[in-house]
Amino acid sequence: MARERLRAAAERPLPEIDYQGATNLVLFLKRPLTPRCWVAMPQPEFPFDGVIETSTLTNDSDRGTGRHVVYLTKYLQSTVPRFREA
Repeated sequence: MARERLRAAAERPLPEIDYQGATNLVLFLKRPLTPRCWVAMPQPEFPFDGVIETSTLTNDSDRGTGRHVVYLTKYLQSTVPRFREA
């Protein structure tokens, strides 16, 4: 009984927490985009907040020979309409 109540309480969102969402676009490129792993771009005029290239952290066997994996990420506050669409 206590386990079920604890689980139910853990699954409910807490109203005092300002939740944040993230939208990611994954790209597979033929060549590296940047020699860096992470490029932060927290400017409101940009459609994304960061460029993450995992190629510098992984082996060819992890991502496929000749492929470079890049994520474009956008963090969304819960008050932004796009948060509910994600």
